[in-house]
Amino acid sequence: MQNFRSNYILIAAALIIFFKILTNLSLYTDSYDYALYTDRYERSQYVLNIRATNIISDDDLYSYAGYYYITGGEVSRVNFENPPLGKYLIGISILLFNNQRVIYIFYTLLFLLLIYKMGLLIFKNPVIASMGVFWAVIDPYFTRQMFYPMLDLPMAIFFIIGLYKFIIGRQSKNYLISSLFFGLSMATKFFPALVLILLFLMFYQWVFRRNQFSVFLLSLSLVPIVYSVSYFELFRRVSLVGFLEFQWWMLKWRTANPVVIGNALESIFLGRYRTWWSFAPHYNYYSSDWTPLIPFAVSISLYSVFVFRKNSLFILTYAVMALFFIYLNILTEGSLKYLIVIYVFLTLFTAGTIYTVLRQMIHGNTFRRRR
Repeated sequence: MQNFRSNYILIAAALIIFFKILTNLSLYTDSYDYALYTDRYERSQYVLNIRATNIISDDDLYSYAGYYYITGGEVSRVNFENPPLGKYLIGISILLFNNQRVIYIFYTLLFLLLIYKMGLLIFKNPVIASMGVFWAVIDPYFTRQMFYPMLDLPMAIFFIIGLYKFIIGRQSKNYLISSLFFGLSMATKFFPALVLILLFLMFYQWVFRRNQFSVFLLSLSLVPIVYSVSYFELFRRVSLVGFLEFQWWMLKWRTANPVVIGNALESIFLGRYRTWWSFAPHYNYYSSDWTPLIPFAVSISLYSVFVFRKNSLFILTYAVMALFFIYLNILTEGSLKYLIVIYVFLTLFTAGTIYTVLRQMIHGNTFRRRR
């Protein structure tokens, strides 16, 4: 019966995604115009600073950088503040499909698959896993991810695959694959929170799976290796010392960005954020990115600790979610887009809590009627 219900939910989710792609088909059929994006970039704040005549968006910047990189451009010249892998993948989409967004259809479907797989792993319940998928496809915050070539979605995908393989554990192969994908995640976008999460995973491994601690620890050497390999173009021009100097320069540039404590809370619960890039900070409001589904999911997910049994797997996934949520609020500017990193857990803990509470209510009413 559970599989039957799960299949119905997944079919409904698939139809919704298909409809959203169909109604936005022009986004995936428009030809990439390198001359247009070059013009936008050369008139932007990244080239002309305060004299800019065009404020280029992040998705346009990554679209330009992706094609620039994949055709031999230097990764240290355009959008140097983020690692290059995610932009290379955008460039590959342009070469294969003459469109920078097509690859995001594949990202979206893979992300939904990860929600389902992680749901089965955590709850052992296909209905909860399917409800998590359905929640994602009705949430504009998530579905808009497939329309804009940003780096956050592929970064989150690589991270969740790495975490999934870590949870499975047991064999050295799983830990190696886990660290490989953690490295891919770090190579996709600047992701300092991963360091904190990896430290927590080491602690978890020591407490719950100490006999596999050394295997996981050794596998982590893959993370900096994969990250460094993504800079293969830079290594053609500089030595290892030059690469490390570039990384230090990039880190100083990133840490010079202001931290806006609590901005993430306003983004989540009020749909607005304080600007951090202007001399006179003011509020901007999210448009179609924000709906009440976001604060509802965050609230229910945090509350779920009082609903589910505290086994080691729930402790692990809930702690990763909570750790990133704290990081987001006190160590970043608080942009809503970063929430995608823990979105898998937001959907699943929300779906699981709703499912559990409804079952308790139904069974409670049934019991009272029988009495």
